[in-house]
Amino acid sequence: MTRLIAIVLLLATLTTTARAQTWSLELFAGAAGYNGDLTKSSLVTRSLKPAFAFNVKYQIHPQFSLRAGLAYASVSGDDKFTKDTLLMLRNLSFTSPILELSFCVEAAILDPEIFPSYPYLFAGVGAFRMNPFAYDSHNDKVYLHPLRTEGQGLSEYPDRKEYSLTQLCIPFGGGARFKINEQFSLSIEAGFRKLFTDHLDDVSNSYVDPVVLSTKVSAKALEMAYRGNEVGGLYDPYPPYGAHRGNPKKDDWYYFGGVKLTWNFSDPYSY
Repeated sequence: MTRLIAIVLLLATLTTTARAQTWSLELFAGAAGYNGDLTKSSLVTRSLKPAFAFNVKYQIHPQFSLRAGLAYASVSGDDKFTKDTLLMLRNLSFTSPILELSFCVEAAILDPEIFPSYPYLFAGVGAFRMNPFAYDSHNDKVYLHPLRTEGQGLSEYPDRKEYSLTQLCIPFGGGARFKINEQFSLSIEAGFRKLFTDHLDDVSNSYVDPVVLSTKVSAKALEMAYRGNEVGGLYDPYPPYGAHRGNPKKDDWYYFGGVKLTWNFSDPYSY
């Protein structure tokens, strides 16, 4: 009798596992935002830009899945959206495309085989590619990384290394999923990215010597490092060497929020 019970329990476990091993495709559409040296609040709605993602998901258990995702978005920040007078005078701005590859574990809070709608959480690791740029006073697009606006890579500032445009991140977040039928479900999801760089916006440290910046890099580098003289057409002198430009002790963040359609393309009647 004991052996029979053990066999039944084993078969039930194997059946549950077999049912759980299904594949899904997910399409996400929403908005992306940023938090860093060009923001004074966690959410600046005027800076939100479109975001899209595609996930492949493999369910290993009724409540746990592995997913690999590719996301594309654009994030931006602008001093003109703050009420801080000094930051408005600094007049910096940036936009950066984001191309992200991530691998996450997703956990349903409730059993999907019992509840047609349920909340879920996810977390994992990822890598992304950025390339911040801004528009100058002539509305020409200028990529900021080559300008070394804070003296990165210059011999005069050996402690300021050039930052990489490819970085690691830790994605995490959650959402709520609503089952439509056996193959389709709709979700509302919000995800955050813990970054290990403070240069998503090309702003991190302090101002460098304007003479060094203009002679060692270019006049354009000096122009884009501080843009106070563009505010209201008035001339504002470049800040003194060592003056605060950003906060190097606080890394940048970006985040996604939107709607996701999931298609389970495994045959629901094959198990």
